[in-house]
Amino acid sequence: MSVFSQNITARRKQLGLTIEAITEELNRRGVDVAQPTVAGWFNASRGKRWKMDELKVLMDVLGTTFDDMSRDEVALVEGSKAKVQLGRKIHGMSEERAQALLVMLEAMESKNDK
Repeated sequence: MSVFSQNITARRKQLGLTIEAITEELNRRGVDVAQPTVAGWFNASRGKRWKMDELKVLMDVLGTTFDDMSRDEVALVEGSKAKVQLGRKIHGMSEERAQALLVMLEAMESKNDK
């Protein structure tokens, strides 16, 4: 599954939307699309045959942007605001600092387990 499909699936789940609900909303907004097609977008079985008008409306329904869904941040899409911000900061760190932070977090977990 592509990163894009993983991200839009995570976003759909975050919003609590079903494939059926998204299909209905797309049709309500003038995008004539069948439920199997929409399901294919989310499981990447439809490939790269996107129509721009469909994609724009889908991003609007999901309350996001193509740029955000194209980033390699699948797990972050599902997280809270604080986790997303933390993830972005970690992403920008050097490998050495990220490893040091990981050691600190593991030490904090160990204290909580006691």
